[in-house]
Parts: sequence; structure tokens; C-alpha cells
Amino acid sequence: MLISKGLPKHSESYQNHPVFDEIKYMMNFYESVSDTCIGFIPQGAPGMMNYATYIYMSLEGTLDSMQLTLREGRITDAYTLVRKLFDDVSGSEFLDANREVLIACIDGKTPKTALDVEESALEVLYEHLDDDMFNGLKKWVYNSPSRKLVIEGVERDYTVTMNDVCFVLSLPLRDMYLELHPELL
Repeated sequence: MLISKGLPKHSESYQNHPVFDEIKYMMNFYESVSDTCIGFIPQGAPGMMNYATYIYMSLEGTLDSMQLTLREGRITDAYTLVRKLFDDVSGSEFLDANREVLIACIDGKTPKTALDVEESALEVLYEHLDDDMFNGLKKWVYNSPSRKLVIEGVERDYTVTMNDVCFVLSLPLRDMYLELHPELL
């Protein structure tokens, strides 16, 4: 189990911390943007849902997971979840093997700030999900057993998705790009 049962309840001042309102605000924002994007027809792939919708849905889901982890667990639980998934999918090896292609794709988006790089890293991963480089990760996700999480005091199965994998890979990919372009920081 990744988040412990029986953690002491957080104080009322902790539970009412403004960060929870901020997270909820961001979740609502990304949900709204996702709903708006779904109506736009993607270029080059008629009949498919706009990939931006997946990106924004993923961000909303990530924020929701962060909020639940902060409310019910400890910040180290969230880090442990992300780090374990990164290690399980051999994230370092994947990024090392595909570094040149992924960095070139981010370059093609001409990011102007570190935030642009962060968003571009996730977009690039989503845009290339159909490339052969992702076949090993897709096999891993398909064969991966569900994980046990405790959410709001209830143990639940959680199935890892490619959205989760792309998000976890996007952060070190962002960092790799920013190492090459410190002027964007």
C-alpha cells in the first residue's frame, strides 16, 4: 500500500490551508480548458479527439491526486508515488534512448519560458504516443497490476495509465531541456 492507513488527522488549520483552494481552482481551470478543446478538430488526425484535451485532463487528474495525497497523507507519499512509477517504467532509460528526438520536438515548439518547456514536454510525449519508442511503455502499462491507494480513508485499486506515465516522464524531460537552455529559467 502506498499511502498509509491510520495517519493522524491533520489540524483544522492544515485542512483549511489556502493551497487546497488554489488546487481546486486549477483543477476547475484545466477541466474547463479540456472541455473547450474537445470541440476543436485536430490537424492530421480526423476522427480523433484533440490531444490537448488529454493533456488538460491529465493535469486535472494530477492535481486531484496531489490534493488527495496532501489531505490524506504526507507530501513524501506523493513524491514516492511519482518516483516509484518513474523507476517502474525505466524512465531514465526511456528518456536517455529518445533524448535527441524528444529535445528536437520541444525545440520545434520554440518555448520562450520554463513554463512553456514544461507544457511542451508533456505535449511532445502525447503527440508521439503512436511512435514505436512507446511500445515498451505501452506493454508495461497493459501488463501492470493495479496498485493499492488509500483515498479519503478508503483503499482503492488504481490502474496506471499512459497519461500517468507521460506526466511522470515530462518533468525530467523538462529538466533535461532546461539544462540545455538555462536562459529560459
